[in-house]
Amino acid sequence: MTEPLYVGSVARVEADVYNNMVDPRVLANPTTLALTVTAVLTGVVSTYTLAGGTVVLVSTGVYYALHPCVSVGPHTVKWVSTGANAAAGPGAFEVLADA
Repeated sequence: MTEPLYVGSVARVEADVYNNMVDPRVLANPTTLALTVTAVLTGVVSTYTLAGGTVVLVSTGVYYALHPCVSVGPHTVKWVSTGANAAAGPGAFEVLADA
């Protein structure tokens, strides 16, 4: 996410999942995939899952979820995949007041 995010906008949170058991590593699909986004100032946690249809598969190993920006301030991101190609990855973004 390179453009500023404002309250009322939607954050596209992206993840790439790799098979780290081969060299060189290649994009691969996990058994399960979940994203949690936490609004740090309010403590509100939003969860998105591949099984629930709120995480979108773009192509092998490439995923995204859309998170509505309703709270100002920092947001933490954590992707977790389990089973085949298990991994976890953190991230963060900032939501600004209306422009």
